[in-house]
Amino acid sequence: MEIADRLKQIMDREGLTNGAFADKLGVAQATISHIMNGRSKYPSTEVLLKFHEVYPDVDIEWLLTGKEKEAEILKMPDSAPPKPENRQEIQPDLFAQPAQTVVKQEIVYRDKPARKITEIRIFYDDNTFQIFRPEDMPSQE
Repeated sequence: MEIADRLKQIMDREGLTNGAFADKLGVAQATISHIMNGRSKYPSTEVLLKFHEVYPDVDIEWLLTGKEKEAEILKMPDSAPPKPENRQEIQPDLFAQPAQTVVKQEIVYRDKPARKITEIRIFYDDNTFQIFRPEDMPSQE
């Protein structure tokens, strides 16, 4: 049995098509299509990580190699997986306020003129970004 067969078992268990399965994992439909059609023998690490986030009840070793107890792996979970005891929930408003501290630093190299920061870019997971420039910041002096 190949990895495509094991993925098909998961999709059948969940009642998902290739497209719905790709959407649930947050990957391109072509990615799943390539695995199912044999163009890609194994999924990328990124796809495996996303799969594990969505299906923590499925053993990744079984998915990749077929080694494990298939009957136990494919059973429907009775409840959500338990949270680790040391895990702390992040308060939603903890990061709501933008940082107010401005760091000014000059980098000095021997025999070279001092360099200054011209801009800082912060990229967010929703594919947006912010640009910070010293001239746009309030003076801290």
